[in-house]
Amino acid sequence: MAGDADRRVARSKAAIMATTVELLAERGVAATTIDAISQRSGVAKTTIYRHWPSKPEVVVDAIGSVLDAPVDPDTGDLSGDLCALLAGLAEGLADDQLQRLLSSLMEAAAHDAELADLHRRHVAGRHDVVRQALRRGIDLNVNMLGRWAVWPTMSALALALVWDSWVPEALLYVGLAMTLAATAIYLQDGLRAMAKGSTST
Repeated sequence: MAGDADRRVARSKAAIMATTVELLAERGVAATTIDAISQRSGVAKTTIYRHWPSKPEVVVDAIGSVLDAPVDPDTGDLSGDLCALLAGLAEGLADDQLQRLLSSLMEAAAHDAELADLHRRHVAGRHDVVRQALRRGIDLNVNMLGRWAVWPTMSALALALVWDSWVPEALLYVGLAMTLAATAIYLQDGLRAMAKGSTST
C-alpha cells in the first residue's frame, strides 16, 4: 500500500542520512563510501543510488540536514542579540560530532564545488543574521556599562584561553559572548556617528 511504502522510504532515507553524518564525523568525506553507508545503515546500495545518484549528493544532503539555519533573535537590544547568537555558537562548539562534521566539510570544500557552495551558504547565512542585528543597532541607545565591560571581559577570555585547565569551559563561552557584545556597542557608536555624519552633509 502507498502509505506503508512511503513510510518505508522515509525510514530508509532517515537511516541513510543519520549513518552518513556519523561516518563523515568519524572518517571525513574522502573515507566515507557508499559501501560503508550501506553496511552500517542496513540499506541496500541500490536503494541509496535510487535516491542519490552519487556520493557527493548523499554527502551534501546529509551535512545540510544537520546545519540549522541561523535564526535572528531580535531581542530588541544589540548586545542581547549578539549574546543570543553567541549562545547558539557555544552550543555548536560543545557538540563534538557537529564540530568534526564541519571540519570535514571545510576540508572537502576545497576539492568539491557542491560542498564548497554548501559551506559558503552556511557561513553567509550566519553573517547575514549578524548584519541584521548590527543594522538594527544603529537606532538603539548605547549601554554605557557595556563600554566599560569590554576590558575586563577580554582579560577573562584571555585567561581562559591561556589557562584553560584552570577555568571551566562555560566561562570561556560566557567571556566570549560578553566581549563580543561589548565590542558590538563600540560598533554601534561608530555606526551611529557615521549615520549622523551622512545626514548632516
